[in-house]
Amino acid sequence: SDSLKRAMEVQNDQALPSRIDDDFSNLLFPEPYENEFSMGGSGGVNLGASGDTMDAMMGSNDVRFMGSGSYDFGGGLPHMDAAARDVSFSAPPPTQPAQMLPSATLQQPQNGSHHTPASLSYAPSNLVVERGNLMSNGLGSGAGVGSGAGTRLLAPADTGSGTPSRSEWLPGHADSEGPPHKKQRSGVATPLENLTNNQYLFLLRQVESKLKYLRTCLSQGTMENINIYLVELRQVLEEYAKQFLQLKNEHFLTALDFNNLLSLEEYIHSTLLPQLALYELEYEQITSPDTASPNLAVHLALVHQGNAGPIFKDKPLGPFTLRLLTGATLTQIQGGPVSPEIVETLPRIKKQNSGLEKVQLHFESSGTLTFSDLKFKSGTFPHLISFRFVVAVQVGLQNHRRVIESQPSQPFVSMTNTGSQWKDAAGMWFREEVFRDGQVVTVRRMWNYFLLHYLKATKQEINNIKRDLTLLDFDYLLKAKFQVGLDKKMIDAKELQVFWDWIGPSLKKIRYQKHLLWLFENGYLVCFIDRKESETRLALEEVGTFIVRLSERLNGEFVISYMHKSGVRHYLIQPSDHADKTKTIVDFIGESPLFLSILQMTTQNQTRVFYRHEKDKVLSKYYRKVPKKTKVRRQGTNPYDTQLPHD
Repeated sequence: SDSLKRAMEVQNDQALPSRIDDDFSNLLFPEPYENEFSMGGSGGVNLGASGDTMDAMMGSNDVRFMGSGSYDFGGGLPHMDAAARDVSFSAPPPTQPAQMLPSATLQQPQNGSHHTPASLSYAPSNLVVERGNLMSNGLGSGAGVGSGAGTRLLAPADTGSGTPSRSEWLPGHADSEGPPHKKQRSGVATPLENLTNNQYLFLLRQVESKLKYLRTCLSQGTMENINIYLVELRQVLEEYAKQFLQLKNEHFLTALDFNNLLSLEEYIHSTLLPQLALYELEYEQITSPDTASPNLAVHLALVHQGNAGPIFKDKPLGPFTLRLLTGATLTQIQGGPVSPEIVETLPRIKKQNSGLEKVQLHFESSGTLTFSDLKFKSGTFPHLISFRFVVAVQVGLQNHRRVIESQPSQPFVSMTNTGSQWKDAAGMWFREEVFRDGQVVTVRRMWNYFLLHYLKATKQEINNIKRDLTLLDFDYLLKAKFQVGLDKKMIDAKELQVFWDWIGPSLKKIRYQKHLLWLFENGYLVCFIDRKESETRLALEEVGTFIVRLSERLNGEFVISYMHKSGVRHYLIQPSDHADKTKTIVDFIGESPLFLSILQMTTQNQTRVFYRHEKDKVLSKYYRKVPKKTKVRRQGTNPYDTQLPHD
């Protein structure tokens, strides 16, 4: 208890450092803590159990709860009350699932055509999970290169016979009546509640503890009921993976929840399932040596990848963290240097980046290594390129040497000119993620991935989102291209391409033009409002008030909707209005006497709120020259003004 007290950190709303524009992942374990819990807020700490309980439940990693809120994870896990801010632990570890607190429901006002589907329900999450950094020390990384040797391996909670009960191993602890996502019972959390309340992290920690228990049994030759546990653990993990896929496809999630979901999904597929497969192989080799596979119980796991998608050449990739997973019965293993290898691609690309494949690193004593300085020396655009990593390993003193490969990395596209290539490169990566599991996907899945791509495109941090994308915004985006908003059910690759060809160029301008990025972050570049709503807003304003929004007819263009003495008008910003480096859109607005007051939009409780500001007070910091007045006129029957009318 004393050592656990010393490890406790009580923080006051301290955000974890991460940048979404460099990396979709976030930091959960920035330092190698052991059995540490760090809670946001302040107050007393009441420890009712020893560190053994926390080790049994959580392995040797820490969990950080950011901000306030109430988290109730049952016996053996922390309960934090938002008012009292006390932390308590009870022993022994629970054998039954924690009952989840009810999630908050996002209610969006039904305002005209904007509404929230009845199934939409989620709560903002404060726990940020780093993708790939969930692996506990000692899980399957033993035999001389990992930390398995000397690591205390723990059995599941005692149920009276010394053997885990069958229901304890099942996802959500559902019985034969059906898994929790199909049949909800009183007191059993839904997959959505498990995600929004961060319960999946703890459920996977329980799986990890059971894997450690299996490791102990296999290493000691205790085979009783091992086959049952192996089968049930696989059912558990496959059920969680199924639930994760359903969450991605069937729910509108917050950016933070979706990022955490990807982290948990990566943890299952990169670490837990491969480790279980090694134990299954060893069990088969022990119990059926004549028919078992002769493969070595060794796996090279790519447990963490820092970034993916578009990247400028000569910029660092990753980082990539790899771990050598081993079976329980291996007593000694030697691993040679690990090298990256470009997965099949054009010979030209492979040749131009051959130096990348010559980099070699050796495992650390913990059984891990990190490539942090891999770079493309030439462009790969328009091709997405993946890596895998290879290593030669030798078991024992015999000449039993095998070359093993990791799973492929998430793909990259190396750019040589961001101005001309970013839109298409980012679109390729967006499509790759959205359609990874099928050629026609739900709009909910599209939303979830677009959230992260939107944050990356607009250089926002997931822990410090300056301008979030709301469902009102997404409803507008869908209607602008498909005439159907959130009621649209499915989308195919052709439709997604139409969508990206329209929004992609605008995001590129916002990303690479400093003044537009600042205006967008602060709501002065409204963007996500249609012609009709802008007219409704401006009809209540005085002459000279204007809104800057997206053009719904032309890809990547902006429109100024403004209150004129003749009524609301719409001016399509022309290329000549910002034709050279000495004049920007801001300068153009500053020069026109028709534009006097700019409307700023914010979103409060899923409702749009507008504020009027004198334009010079907002824009003068980005004027490149003293504004001069211009007077031009309207032309033809174009729905937009292409020239400004005289006063």
